[in-house]
Amino acid sequence: MKIILGLIFLYLVLPIIGQWVLLDFYNDNYFVTASWSLFWNNIVFVTLIFCFLLPLFKYSSVHCVDIVKPNKLLFRCLCVSVLVIAFVFYVAGYDFLFKGAYRGDIRVSLGFLGPIYAWVTTYLSPLLLAIAYLSINSKNFNRKKMWQFYLVFLLILLSAIFTGYKSRVVVNLFPLITLFFLDKKANLKLILLAGISFVLLVFATTLVRDADFASAYQFILYRMSILMSAGTVGVGQEFPNGAPFDDSILLALGSLGNKLAPVVLGVDFSDMLAVKTNLSRYITYLVYADTEGALAGTVNLTVTSYGEAIYIFGMKWYFIYAIFSAFFIRYVVMKFIKNISVNPVRGLMYLIYFYSVVLVWLNSGGIWNLLGPTVIIYMLMSYLFLIVILKGKFN
Repeated sequence: MKIILGLIFLYLVLPIIGQWVLLDFYNDNYFVTASWSLFWNNIVFVTLIFCFLLPLFKYSSVHCVDIVKPNKLLFRCLCVSVLVIAFVFYVAGYDFLFKGAYRGDIRVSLGFLGPIYAWVTTYLSPLLLAIAYLSINSKNFNRKKMWQFYLVFLLILLSAIFTGYKSRVVVNLFPLITLFFLDKKANLKLILLAGISFVLLVFATTLVRDADFASAYQFILYRMSILMSAGTVGVGQEFPNGAPFDDSILLALGSLGNKLAPVVLGVDFSDMLAVKTNLSRYITYLVYADTEGALAGTVNLTVTSYGEAIYIFGMKWYFIYAIFSAFFIRYVVMKFIKNISVNPVRGLMYLIYFYSVVLVWLNSGGIWNLLGPTVIIYMLMSYLFLIVILKGKFN
C-alpha cells in the first residue's frame, strides 16, 4: 500500500509546493496570481483526505493471486504488446518522431481512432505490464522465459515514448510497481525505485523535447510543481467563491468527451459553451496567453481535484468534495486489496481503474469522469480483454 498511498500523497502535495514557490518567488511575474488563502485551504483539503485514508496503512502485506499457466499468459502478453507498439507508432509515433508533430495536435486530429488510441495507451498498456508481472510471479513460471517479460516491458516503454507524453512512460509502470511491492517491506528499494523513475522521466523528456539532461531536469521540476498548480491557481483567481451553477453543471457533459459534448449541446467544438464542459480548457482560455490553443483543445493547464472543488463549491464548501474524494478513494483501494489475492480479473480491474481514472482525477480534476460513459466503455473493454487473455486460468 506504500506505493498507492505515496502516489496519492505526491499527486496532492506537489501542486501545494508549486503554489508556495509562486507565492515566494514568481507571483509578480507569472500569468496567474496565487493567494495564501488558496494555499492554506489546499493543505486543509489534503489533510481531510488523508485523515480518512489512514486505516489503509495497516494493509502492509497483500499476496497476489497465483496464475496456473503463466508461461502461455506471458506469451499472449508479448503478442499483444507487439500489436500495441505497431498501432501507437502508426497512429502517433511516426508523426511525433519524424515529422515533429506536437502531441496535442496529434490528439485532436485522430478522429475515430482517438477513443481506441486513448484506451490502448491509458488502459491496455499498463494492464499488459501488470498481467506480465503476475505471470512471472507465479510459482509455475519457467524462469528461462524471463526474456519475454523484458521484451514486453521494452515494447510498452517505447510505445509510451511514441505518444509524446513524458509522464506516460512512468505512469504505465505504476500498476506493475504496485503489484511488485504488495507483499514486500523494502523501504530502501522504494527510495531507489523512486529515483530510477525520476531519472527515467527526465530521460524521456530529453527525447520528447530534444533537450539536454540538465534542461530536462529543470523542466520536470517546473512541470511537477509550478505548472502543475497553475490551473488551480487560475481557478482560485477567477472563481474564489465558486462558479455559477449553470456553468459548473456543464462539467457533467465533459464526461462525454471533448468531441461528443459539443454535439449534445448543438454547438461547435470551439464554442464557449463547449469549452466550459472542460475546466482545464476553460481556465486556460481565461488566464493563459494562448487562447487559440485553448479553443482548439491543443493547450490545457492542469486543474487539480482541489481546483475543481473550488470551482464547484467555492472556498467555503470545498470540504464536501474532499470528504467524498476520501471515501471514494478508500472504497476503490479496499476493493483492489480484497480481490487481487483471489481473482485476477476483479483485482486488475480495480487496479487499472485506480491508476487510469482515480489518480488522473486527483491530478487533473473531472469528478464526473469517475463513472462517465467514456470510462465505463473503456473499463468494459478492459474487462473483456482480461477475460479473453486470462481464460479463467488462475487459482
